Amino acid sequence: EGYASLSDAFAAAVAADADAVLEVSADQKLTARLTWNVAHSISIIPTKDITIKGPKSAMWFLANKNDGTMIIGSKEHKITLDGINDDHTPHANSHITRRENNTKLYLTNIEFKDFVLGDNTLIGCKNNGGAIYLEDITLNNCSTTGNGLIENLREANDALYLKGFLNVEGCTGTTIYTAKNRIRMGDPEGTTIYGDFTATNIITIGTAEANYVEGTLLIVKVGGAYANMFKPAKDGWFFARTATNGDMKLTQTEPTGIYSIENGQLTIDNSDVWYDLQGRKVAQPTKGLYIINGKKVISK
Repeated sequence: EGYASLSDAFAAAVAADADAVLEVSADQKLTARLTWNVAHSISIIPTKDITIKGPKSAMWFLANKNDGTMIIGSKEHKITLDGINDDHTPHANSHITRRENNTKLYLTNIEFKDFVLGDNTLIGCKNNGGAIYLEDITLNNCSTTGNGLIENLREANDALYLKGFLNVEGCTGTTIYTAKNRIRMGDPEGTTIYGDFTATNIITIGTAEANYVEGTLLIVKVGGAYANMFKPAKDGWFFARTATNGDMKLTQTEPTGIYSIENGQLTIDNSDVWYDLQGRKVAQPTKGLYIINGKKVISK
């Protein structure tokens, strides 16, 4: 209130060097990057569904001060970040949101729409520490030739938390790329990633022992064809569920569990469950060839 634009209000908040909450009630056009470089918290909260456009060849939102926090979005109203400029040319060659150093970036109820990123990314990390928290995110018609649309965990003590859903529609390139650490689910009941996944690796993960998906992750196909679910960055590595929980850890030992898709859902099961040769669970096996604990078994 009292400012002509989000950019003006943001600049005033940086100058005040204090915690700030900016309520946004109208669509916005950014002319330059909004950089939060103070060790406080800033929240950009829509009071209705809004669209934000930004500069074609520059990052839009950056948190880069140690102990700083940037919060964008709310559960109540959606923010659409629109990559098509007024001249109808696509965005190119830039990160859109990024956190650096020991900062935290929270994105909630946001749609990234129509971004052509070259070899860059929508959501990214740089330098040690900090975390990215994503809740109810939609990636719509976005593409990258780089590591991933969400490129995270460049350092061993970075973290990525997924909560609610990640909806992927009409995108190309890897969805999530993680280099040196784990992906954590923010809900006890798990997180759902769904979409068409055409020509897409859903998750590419590095080959350090610390790399794994922590918690319950459900991947649902809405349309199109499945590509790679979990793709280690190096051949000879596999994902296997640990003995004590549902976490999927990176290992060089080929897992004995069954990776199957039932009703569009990816399941990984290392228990004594019988499957037919089509990967379907069988409650009452009859005579024939089945798979149990990763081995072919003949039931006579």
